[in-house]
Amino acid sequence: MANPFARLVENINAARLASQAASQAKPQVLPELKEVAPPAVSPFAALSARPSRPMAIASAPAAAAPAEATPTRAAMLLAVQASTPTPQVVVPRALPDDFVPDGPDADAPRGAGRTLGGLSKTTTSGSAQPAVAGGLGGGLSRVGGLSRSAAVAASKPVPVPDVRYTDEQQEIIDCHDQLVVADAFAGCGKTTTAVGYSRARPKSRILYLVLNTGNAAEARQRFPKNVEPMTTHSLAWGAMKKQVGSRVTRNWKPHNLMRDLNINQARQASNAQRVLNAFFGSPDSEISEKHVEQVAFERDLSPSEQINAVALARLAWKRMMDPADRLEMPDDAYLKMYALGKPQLPYDDIIFDEAQDANPVTLQIVRAQQRAKVLCIGDRHQGIYQFRGSINAMEQLSVGATRFHLTRTHRFGPAIAEVANLLLSELKGETHPIVGLAKDGAWNPEKVTHLSRTNAQLFNVAAERRGEGIHWIGGPEKYRLELVRDAYRLYARDVQSIQDRTLREIGSWHDYTRYAEEAADGEAKILVKLVEQFGHDTPQLLDDIVRNAVTKEADASMVLTTAHKSKGLEWDCVQLGDDFEFLSDMEWELSQNPNATPPVAESNLLYVAATRARKALTLNSETREWIKNLPRHREERRQAAQRFETNRVNEEARMQCGA
Repeated sequence: MANPFARLVENINAARLASQAASQAKPQVLPELKEVAPPAVSPFAALSARPSRPMAIASAPAAAAPAEATPTRAAMLLAVQASTPTPQVVVPRALPDDFVPDGPDADAPRGAGRTLGGLSKTTTSGSAQPAVAGGLGGGLSRVGGLSRSAAVAASKPVPVPDVRYTDEQQEIIDCHDQLVVADAFAGCGKTTTAVGYSRARPKSRILYLVLNTGNAAEARQRFPKNVEPMTTHSLAWGAMKKQVGSRVTRNWKPHNLMRDLNINQARQASNAQRVLNAFFGSPDSEISEKHVEQVAFERDLSPSEQINAVALARLAWKRMMDPADRLEMPDDAYLKMYALGKPQLPYDDIIFDEAQDANPVTLQIVRAQQRAKVLCIGDRHQGIYQFRGSINAMEQLSVGATRFHLTRTHRFGPAIAEVANLLLSELKGETHPIVGLAKDGAWNPEKVTHLSRTNAQLFNVAAERRGEGIHWIGGPEKYRLELVRDAYRLYARDVQSIQDRTLREIGSWHDYTRYAEEAADGEAKILVKLVEQFGHDTPQLLDDIVRNAVTKEADASMVLTTAHKSKGLEWDCVQLGDDFEFLSDMEWELSQNPNATPPVAESNLLYVAATRARKALTLNSETREWIKNLPRHREERRQAAQRFETNRVNEEARMQCGA
């Protein structure tokens, strides 16, 4: 039988060979594995670095079972194929018992959602496990893998494991510098290192800053007693709860401002909301014209619209700051109030986890600390929340910091590591390769996890099977399927049955479709598309999907979730949805403009999705085609850079002649 992976291998190696031919470099050939030295010229004019070692992807016959595979790297089984006024702030000493807020855990544009902090680790192959580990920096030897509910309910701490740290981990644990930045690639033992750092400092009071309450609950079981795991929103909530009270809403939409400020036009409310979001996510103390710049560019606002947006935002912020006012606000509003109070936290050390997805206000709070030492740890290539204003605090804090890298992973083997290295080197210029120390495995079609870019893609996948055999990470309700039902009710003019307040108040399908476009509400656009696609079959389809959902992941043949929700989890066999689409547009832009750079957020999301796989990975069709056409793409980039340089030299010559 013909090898189904050989074509991919030939494509990748041909891409490297083409680049080598341009620089007249000879490829290196090792027994049973072809490795080609990286091209002498960077594939992107804007990126100067290339990997420090050659990369290759090896393959084996499709029919070979794991037991028949040879121990050589040539027999790695990677199934890569097509897929279907400043407030006065009191700093809290501990997390309030009745704390609820989890920060801005809203869904991403196009349907991506929140990160789940801790699903149960099971012994069933293919089930989700948290990507936190003990042992040699990997993700498979974790001690005490508790689910979120179990973590909250457990009364006894997890026993201290006998951990053998890698040299990379030990260097970080032993470092006592004031500011340390540790770059940890996917599955390389970031949390294990943070626990070791804490245990090495038993007399210190340590704050462990995490992204969400799920991470905090799990951390309470893994970290020693001298560590307090918290989100920045939980810190802020303890201080601001009396001031903001019940005014905080998780569903803060332009419609809220239309109602509370008596705004008649959705576009005006949306503009004001975007100005407020820009302000909430900035280190600034006042709303100014610069906070309208982005929305003005995106929506082509007239000068009068910009003035109106800033004025409405200032009015809303003034009312939010008034404890007697009832105007609703998002979580980021009270976090902003807290940060403006410039709190000094009572800790000796701060472990700033997942710093690549930090809110600028969180970074502002950390930077303001005058006493505590800071360990900033994360994977800068896993920053996927830019849509909600996150920044890569690791880069922001790098100046003057002591830097380390964690590169060895036990989550996956060399073949998947090669895919990750190819993505990072081509798209982001990464020069530190990931070393996959686990074993690659065979593709199991009976146990597949499908990761998508959007909720809409998941709904489509589930619709093909009427939801049969499918387990939804977090449950179907986490993917806003009931909102689809409410949207259908609006479509069918059954307004009285609508549960969602926003949809009920808007009142008609025509007004909702108009609202979706004018307000540029990503969620509303998805709902419009879904309901108009499935029409009057929508209710029955939803019933089937929810009724057929498999409760236990171990009993399902397919697991569905978004790439955003998959962060921190891992499965044996992962399939990427075809809604990961940006590489074709990126290559066209690079062929026209050598100074262009790949989109960071989309590149990171693709890397995150690919590195959820432990044994086998099925790439989406666009990524597969992109790999196949890499020689042509690199040549087009080279020609674009050459044209740019020729034009620059000619322009300088003309200027000299004119002088």
